Amino acid sequence: YKIINSDKLVAEKKNDEYISHLIGNVHFFYNDIEFFSDEADIFDKRKFVKLIGNIKVFKDTLAIKAQFASYDKKNDYLFLRKKVEFVVLHFDSTQSRFYADKIEYNRNNGIITATDSVRAFDEKNNFKAKSELLVYNQKKGFGYLIKKPELYISGADSITIKAAKIEYYHDLGKVVGLFDVKTFNSDYQTSSNFLIYYHKDEKAVFSGEPKFFSKSGDAVSKQFNLFFKKNKLSKATLIDSSRIVFSSEKDGEKDSWITGNNVDIYFNQGKINKFIAKKN
Repeated sequence: YKIINSDKLVAEKKNDEYISHLIGNVHFFYNDIEFFSDEADIFDKRKFVKLIGNIKVFKDTLAIKAQFASYDKKNDYLFLRKKVEFVVLHFDSTQSRFYADKIEYNRNNGIITATDSVRAFDEKNNFKAKSELLVYNQKKGFGYLIKKPELYISGADSITIKAAKIEYYHDLGKVVGLFDVKTFNSDYQTSSNFLIYYHKDEKAVFSGEPKFFSKSGDAVSKQFNLFFKKNKLSKATLIDSSRIVFSSEKDGEKDSWITGNNVDIYFNQGKINKFIAKKN
């Protein structure tokens, strides 16, 4: 390691190991990682570092903050605690940011594991998320959330996704919801067992007993696709065994229905404008 600055340095030998205690405005490099903190202990034999207070860590495309941290050089493992901020800078100059009470980072495989009050932001795709557990592979740009995960897609009209598990792919701009999937918007809500959302194409595919609910109509089918314009619902395509219950008058009761194999529904300002039904 290389010490750049420390207001005070105390070195001691304990159990055949040299320990360096750095106190005040600490700045040093250890195993090509740059560290800042109020205090730090460097254990020579164990190749282990403990840091306390106003911690900052920099390495390549990573910028990290925390109040407590430790670094295990043998396993190349970084442990972070309390008010943790973990920023990943991507090649396209966008950022992914993770906040949590606890984050562990395995540099060997590039995996970030965040637990307790987790929040995440993907600048490229306008994704915001929260959960109690997040795992993100920095090298692959893939992550998933479990334990009450919620993901928000920002835009002209935000979309909220809830599921037992939510996966997201940074480079593809894709979100996958698995089991007990629910989506919410000011104009509609859905339920299904499986969801794939494509941010670039502004398209969502629902399967596994999907159901659609809105003020002007409800729908069920074996599968349906939703299409958006700036997050505003513009079209729904129902595939196989489709049924729509709708109001024939503005703000009226949903007392009319139609069934068909495939149905295209067109929306204007969140309300059904017209539909085309085909076969049966």
